[in-house]
Amino acid sequence: MIVLQDFRTATRALSRSPLFTFTAVVSLAIGLGATTSVFTVVNAFFLRPVPGIEKQDELVNVGRAAVDGERSPRFSYPDYLDLRDRQQVFSSLAAYTDRGFNLDLGGNPTLMVGQVVSGNYFSVYGVEAAVGRLLSPADDTHPGAHPVVVLSHGLWQRRFGGDPAVVGSSVRLNGTPYTVIGVTEKGFIGTFLGFGSSLWIPLTMAGVAVPGTDLDDRNADLVELGGRLRQGVTADQARAGLGVISRQLDEAYRSDRLPYRLEAHPFTGFDEEVRIVIVALVAILSAVALLVLAIVCVNVANMQLARAATRWKEIAVRLALGAGRRRVIVHLLSESLLIALAGGVLGMLVTVWAVDLLRAFDPTLETAVPLVLDFRIDWQVLGFAFLSTLLAGLAFGLIPALQSSRPQLAPALHDADQGQRKSWLRSVFVVGQIALTLLLLISAGLFLRVLGRAAAIDPGFDAEGVVTAPVDTSLLRLSASEGQDEAAERADFYQRLTDRIAGAQGVGQVSLARRLPLAFGRSRTDLAFEGHEPPPGQDAFRVDFTAIAPGYFDILGIALVQGRDFSQFDDHGAPPVAIVNEALVRRFWPDRDPLGERFVRNGETVEVVGVAADSDIRRLGEEPLPYVYLPFSQAPSTRATLLVRPDERAAADPSWNWGTALRTEIRAFEPELPILLIRSLEQVISLSLLPQRIAGSAAGSLGAVALVLAILGIHGVVAYSVHQRTREFGVRVSLGARRGDIVRLVVGQGARLVGAGVGVGLIGSVLLAGLLKNQLAGVSPADPLTYVSIVLLLGGATLLASYFPARRAAAVEPVSSLRAE
Repeated sequence: MIVLQDFRTATRALSRSPLFTFTAVVSLAIGLGATTSVFTVVNAFFLRPVPGIEKQDELVNVGRAAVDGERSPRFSYPDYLDLRDRQQVFSSLAAYTDRGFNLDLGGNPTLMVGQVVSGNYFSVYGVEAAVGRLLSPADDTHPGAHPVVVLSHGLWQRRFGGDPAVVGSSVRLNGTPYTVIGVTEKGFIGTFLGFGSSLWIPLTMAGVAVPGTDLDDRNADLVELGGRLRQGVTADQARAGLGVISRQLDEAYRSDRLPYRLEAHPFTGFDEEVRIVIVALVAILSAVALLVLAIVCVNVANMQLARAATRWKEIAVRLALGAGRRRVIVHLLSESLLIALAGGVLGMLVTVWAVDLLRAFDPTLETAVPLVLDFRIDWQVLGFAFLSTLLAGLAFGLIPALQSSRPQLAPALHDADQGQRKSWLRSVFVVGQIALTLLLLISAGLFLRVLGRAAAIDPGFDAEGVVTAPVDTSLLRLSASEGQDEAAERADFYQRLTDRIAGAQGVGQVSLARRLPLAFGRSRTDLAFEGHEPPPGQDAFRVDFTAIAPGYFDILGIALVQGRDFSQFDDHGAPPVAIVNEALVRRFWPDRDPLGERFVRNGETVEVVGVAADSDIRRLGEEPLPYVYLPFSQAPSTRATLLVRPDERAAADPSWNWGTALRTEIRAFEPELPILLIRSLEQVISLSLLPQRIAGSAAGSLGAVALVLAILGIHGVVAYSVHQRTREFGVRVSLGARRGDIVRLVVGQGARLVGAGVGVGLIGSVLLAGLLKNQLAGVSPADPLTYVSIVLLLGGATLLASYFPARRAAAVEPVSSLRAE
């Protein structure tokens, strides 16, 4: 058992080796700091409860899986009502969906993220009111009948000064007045981690808040579902109960919607699709951090063995004077733990710095809504840091302590050096260190290859110079002309907006798209093709699509290989038309002229009037997917994105600020429309590689540290071997060996260690790369360029580290070396 006296003795011993102590502590600080920083992310995402929600272990998210395996967290409102009324496993089942809201408090419209929720939402999640009351089922009975709103505690403090009199007042949301009925308790920001909600309205107000929302459409996936398990009901029982309901709904509505299977997932604060992405990214970062910590521990263990080689006599004297081997091990472990504790304290400073970077991090997603992530250092983080520090101290200290506590007493007391007897263990550590370093560097190299290849990939369109500006008409209350329906109203609004932007100074081309290529998310539609049977269990083919305005192909430089572009005459009253890409033609009409061919969408027959060249849709470098372009006027949506390409003069003017110019034009056109994020299309595309960029940066920077440690490790082993073999080299030189022979002999020793480490590392790298293949867009897990370049880098650097001790060995004078021995 380690006692205070051991730590005092250890402190004195370490103070006599300041260079060793400093190097070991700094190395551990890097490894422990990286590991604790990643745990801070894990803690924020997965271990800390979602603020303001009670008894989270009783909560379940309900999702669905189609017969083709595609999963979705969203349901139609009629399906929600059927599930709510039929289920027997939840005490209550709530529905909700995230929406953007234009909060107007008097001439200054502000974009807010809110939720449209069922009346039982707050009771299901156990949320209390700070002021007033929260929504109840009575507020969610008839469509459009209850324009009431609940504010978050944060919004109440920021915009209303925490005034209790806000209850009963009126605010305008998307142009409609709502009565404030209450404020949530402090801390509650909704059920989705990362994006904090600022307000909540009843689900039956969805048609008012978002024009065009049809709550009666059983095929419109609008809401996510969450339930609280009844007392005594397990998650497995909930899944079984949902399976029964799945079969009942399939029989009842087989003709109205595609069949699916209900699933139950533990409540995590994420829907399943987002959770899978975050888990994959955090797993990669965790693996990188653990690799670095393992490399650091191996390096410090090697340093411990080297230091122990100079302490044989000290340890032998302790044993000769009666100290038991266990007592010596405890003494040596106390030194290791003291080093680990110092490294842990310094590592916490690294963690604090990393957490500050995380708090400042903003990936600038699809809207200008900031992320709300709580990367604080709490007791769980401190506990993890302390535990990992102790484990690291044992990891790098135990084997050297066991080895060093078994000296041969007689030779040690006569000053005979016994380090060579244990040199094989140091060699094993160096081989392991090189293998782990190679593993880390190849992982970093693969991610960097993904990023490098992305710059060289032709996505099939020209993003350079294109500026994008998302617009959301659901944030407005538009005034329709007499006899004009909502769809035509939205189409008319966007047409007038694009006309306004087209006439602005500096604009060369302008168009509109429902969804941008390579942006987050996807839009899919059900299509029926004559002569083609859809996949088993489906009534139609699910195909990616977007709706675009005329000029879209010109702006992005996408070639029309057949037919024509859309025109102003392809409006809401004209016959439905579409442009398809070459991949869709190859899939459905490989031997026919596609122009004039037809498919069925939403019960309407759509005619193909053009064929566009293939381009990347979901990710860079993908195999071309079938894709459909529809005229925006015939398939308008509440949300769309303006695409603007400047004219030659504006493009050549570095002082031209497109953000200011577009905001000015949009504000002049519609003062009540909140201005969303304006950015280049290149920035949009770069976000699709955000996980690879984060992983590559982390692995690359920490891999550089690991490379330095590997160089130091191989240098230390070879240098120590040279010291041990000084007399041997003197004898060899005296017998006629040339200096070059000595250099080759010593470098050969280093080469054998490097070769063994590289061999082990390559096996591990191939296995690891196979696990990462889903993240390596367009790059093979066995990419030869990455493997060859990393092996040459690591091998060359470590062999160079062997060369300098080899030169010292070659410079040995035979007479002096023999006399010294």
